[in-house]
Amino acid sequence: MADDDKYVTLLECDSSDEQHGQSRNLRATLKNRRVWVIGAAAMVVVLVIVVVATVTTMDHGDSPPPLCDSSVIQCGQTDAHQSSKSLQEQVDSDSPNGSEIWGVAYSGGGWRAQAASIGFAKALHQQGITQKLSAVSSVSGGTWFSSQYTFSQSFQDAVHSQQPKDFYTTWLKGYYPIVDPPSQQLPDDFLTKMKDVVTKIAQSFSSYYGETLKLLSNKFARDVADGETDGQLADGAISHALTWELFVTDMIDTFTTGLGAKSATQDNRASGTSYDVLFCTSMASQSQMSGPFKKLSNIRIGFETVQPLYPAAWLLGSDGKGTWKSPQPLSTMSVEYTSSSLSGWWSTPPSSQLVLDTPSIGKVTSMSSAAVGALGSPQLQQEAVSAKFQGSEMEGNAVRAVVAGLDELGLVQGMAVCSNNVTDCEYPSVRLLDGGYTDDSGIALLVSRLQAKYGVNTPLRIAALDSDQCYNATDLHASCATNVEYEAEFLYVNTHERAAEKRQVYGVPMPNKAIFDHDWSKPSIKDVHVASNNMTYHIGAYKTIENQLFGVQAGTQVTLMVFNINSMLSTILVNKGTSQTENYADLAQQTFEAASATLEQFFP
Repeated sequence: MADDDKYVTLLECDSSDEQHGQSRNLRATLKNRRVWVIGAAAMVVVLVIVVVATVTTMDHGDSPPPLCDSSVIQCGQTDAHQSSKSLQEQVDSDSPNGSEIWGVAYSGGGWRAQAASIGFAKALHQQGITQKLSAVSSVSGGTWFSSQYTFSQSFQDAVHSQQPKDFYTTWLKGYYPIVDPPSQQLPDDFLTKMKDVVTKIAQSFSSYYGETLKLLSNKFARDVADGETDGQLADGAISHALTWELFVTDMIDTFTTGLGAKSATQDNRASGTSYDVLFCTSMASQSQMSGPFKKLSNIRIGFETVQPLYPAAWLLGSDGKGTWKSPQPLSTMSVEYTSSSLSGWWSTPPSSQLVLDTPSIGKVTSMSSAAVGALGSPQLQQEAVSAKFQGSEMEGNAVRAVVAGLDELGLVQGMAVCSNNVTDCEYPSVRLLDGGYTDDSGIALLVSRLQAKYGVNTPLRIAALDSDQCYNATDLHASCATNVEYEAEFLYVNTHERAAEKRQVYGVPMPNKAIFDHDWSKPSIKDVHVASNNMTYHIGAYKTIENQLFGVQAGTQVTLMVFNINSMLSTILVNKGTSQTENYADLAQQTFEAASATLEQFFP
């Protein structure tokens, strides 16, 4: 696993767990007490190697029914009383592009993705394409951009009116203070718990792992003192008390004051986004509630549990309605509560219908980017450990000790976003995790939404921005195709078949997201270089195949362009001076310049 990815997961798992106002007051002096916080942070570094890819197998054959949109007649198929002619008339009237429906998907990639998304969106606007879009989806770092662009008029206006380089420079300068605040002061009980758990974990390690933990702790201490990357992240994490939603809310509030607390509804929508917007996430089928010990919410459909990670999205429609979308209607899903105090054959676990509250803008932004949200689900933690450390019992046991210690601490569940609260997550809430894991999820959910709204026979034209860290200017199939974040190749059926219906990322099995009946290895998929820089793109026309897990139906013609920024900039960004800021700002500018001509050709 690359160092950049470790730092990403460290930041995302070291986000807070108190009220927004309280977290900003946890700042003052902590020189003599900080060693235990630093030790715990180092412990999380060890664990992150495992949890960053905590996704599990979801067999295609056992998948739930397709993604359904009850607001339209077409849900899996056209209503028997609606003729194909009337459907075509509906499509023509709804779409400014005649019979073809246009969409855009923004990938993840942290601060790098946000830079590229700013440039890409400005190109869409300048070419007059934005107002012709029917839907936009986003995951992870792409949602950082998309949520602000959708709900902040000042952010959207700045994207449209300023040069991307200038705007992102301004945005970053506002963001930096929240990852490098003054030294923090934490409550005594917090520090005591940290000390006890770190001690127990260190005792459970072999001498080798105990020494490793000490070395990591010492390195962290030095980096905190020197202001290095992980030191800044530790400061930023402590100031937000280990709750990812508080950190992300604080981040987007730096440009638009108070944005994160507003509801993600039509009333707060900026004027230039009239299309459907999908903020993609995943529900954990087993979610740990706040506090120590096992207090779990388990999602069920009838008497059956759902897949360990279940795709979902908050949809803000072009009609102004906001609703949760998932492959199975939420009305058919329930949440069962279990805890260590409710055990034995005589106890009947409480059960309630699954109800997800209308989210805040901070929640949709954080739920789509909680990359180590698996720490809010013991099931996902254990599956990750088992998959990662097959054949290495000693290492596996050491990491299990870390997992058990973190669960006992009862303070890290905030790395996964709570559906119905921020800090005190109680039954019948569930935990929401990064919507990407592999960012082609955003493309699959976008296709599903457009099929449900316009019908299977309506052709789609989709541009997908690939902002992940890879470089494919020489050979697409040898580099970006194997990148663990985007992996566009796994949208194609033959790739999934080659993987024998199970592929692994960091040793963890991933779900089947094949939606196109096409061979990825065919020469028809070729990267084209953009003349102005090293960015590339490829375009293909494909037919969809059925994928029930993501709600995709067979038979839709999709023209897809994947635009690769080919950047090796880090996913994580802390304040390392003017030069680094300029690199990210330059990426925003270069994406705009490269995408402008490309998008004009792709969207005629």
